[in-house]
Amino acid sequence: MNILITGASRGLGDAFARELGKPNDTLWLVSRNSPPSLSLEDGVKRHWIKADLSSAGIHAKIAEGVPDLDVLIHNAGIWESGAFSSGYHFENIPEAETRAVLELNLIAPILLTQALLPKLKTSSNPKIILIGSINGLENAAMPPNLTNQKSKLNFCTC
Repeated sequence: MNILITGASRGLGDAFARELGKPNDTLWLVSRNSPPSLSLEDGVKRHWIKADLSSAGIHAKIAEGVPDLDVLIHNAGIWESGAFSSGYHFENIPEAETRAVLELNLIAPILLTQALLPKLKTSSNPKIILIGSINGLENAAMPPNLTNQKSKLNFCTC
């Protein structure tokens, strides 16, 4: 199986990169920073594509570097600076920052899917998985006000 994962260098993307592949599968890991999973020796072939998905023209370049594809996992995402701080105020977010969030979280998955669709169509069982949130938790740790409230959070196993 050939799987492409965006946002593969940390958080959920890193977990996918570590756990999804089986021996002889190929994972294409797209991220700005080197994924830690590249050092694993478990029979899974992992290839890093260093890319900023908000860069113009990058989606076609990624598609050129991937020969075959069965699964596309859109996982890369960002949020506003200070989003998890006590000083965060949605109404004060600059337009440029809002546009950057939308570029990476919404537009990049659309453009990358368009670029990779011809390769996905050749698979006998293609899958596109979109992961997104407008209310995500910082991947380094839970915000302090939620640390002891895990039972109040709704988790989905999909």
